[in-house]
Amino acid sequence: MIRACITAALILMAADAVADDKPPGIRVVGSTIYTIDSRGHTTGTLREVSPGTWTHLDLRGVIIRTIQVPPGCQPLVPCRTR
Repeated sequence: MIRACITAALILMAADAVADDKPPGIRVVGSTIYTIDSRGHTTGTLREVSPGTWTHLDLRGVIIRTIQVPPGCQPLVPCRTR
């Protein structure tokens, strides 16, 4: 019984380590773009401050980073240019 519990705990810790390696994603609800971690939890929002310049805000509204992409593309999503 104890061995099964230890094995289950090790598997869960390994799953967490693997999940951290997955890329983040985005979810759009209305006009708000939310950033999502590998577990599906909301980590912040994205706002476009000018064409091609986005700010990543945490849940408190503090700027985490500024992201530069070609105008017309969204951050964290592969851009399809012609």
